[in-house]
Amino acid sequence: MEEYVAFKNWDLAFKPTELESELYEGDFRDITIKGKAVLDIGFGNGGFMGWAKEKGATVSGIEVISDAVHGGKDFGFDTYLYPGFDTDAFEGHFDLIVALDLFEHLTIQQINDYLGLIEKCLKPNGQVVLRFPNGQSPFGRIYQYADVTHISVLSAKIMEQLLGPTNLTITSVREPYFAIQWNKGFLFGLAKSMQKAGRSLMFFLLKKLVGLGDYTMDINVVLILRKKA
Repeated sequence: MEEYVAFKNWDLAFKPTELESELYEGDFRDITIKGKAVLDIGFGNGGFMGWAKEKGATVSGIEVISDAVHGGKDFGFDTYLYPGFDTDAFEGHFDLIVALDLFEHLTIQQINDYLGLIEKCLKPNGQVVLRFPNGQSPFGRIYQYADVTHISVLSAKIMEQLLGPTNLTITSVREPYFAIQWNKGFLFGLAKSMQKAGRSLMFFLLKKLVGLGDYTMDINVVLILRKKA
C-alpha cells in the first residue's frame, strides 16, 4: 500500500489544493455540509476531509492504507482502518457518506459490502456521493485504464442494478464539475471556459449522432444517492 501512496504522489496533508476546493464546491453545490456528520470512504490523501472540515462538518474516514489512517489521526480526524470499522457503533449516524474514486478499485462483491456499510451507517434521508470513471462513455477509458488497481468498470446503470436490493436510490446522475480556475488569471480562465463549452458541444453532438439519449459522456460520472426514510 505504501507503494500506491508513492504512485499517487500523496503527501497525506489532509488539505485540499485550490483546484480540489473548486471541484468540491462545484460537485457539492446543492448538498449541505455545515453541521453535518460526514464519512469519507477511501479518503486517500485526505483532501475532501480537509475541505469538509473547513466547511463546518464533523468528518470521519475509513481507509485500507494504514499510513493514511495514521496521518488522519495526526491531523485530528477520526480515521479508521478497513476492514475493522465498527458499523454497529455508527449505525444511522452519518448525514452524508462519500466515496470518490473508490468503487473502480473494488470487485462487485466488495462494492456490495460497502453498499451494506453505507446503508447501515447512513441516517434515513441521508445522502451519498459517488464518483468513478464513466463506463458508459468512451472517454471513461482514459481514467479507467490509467491505474492497474482499477478492477470494475462501472456506470450509472450498473450502480442502479447493484442498488436494487438496498434502501438506497439514485436521485441524480451528472457530470463532475468542470473547474475554470479564474484564480490563475483571465486568459487561463477564458481558455478553460472555451474548453468547457467545446466539451459540452462535443458531448451533445456525439449523443445525437449515436442516438444515445440522456447519457452523460464525461470521463467521470457523479451519482447522488438518498436513503429512503
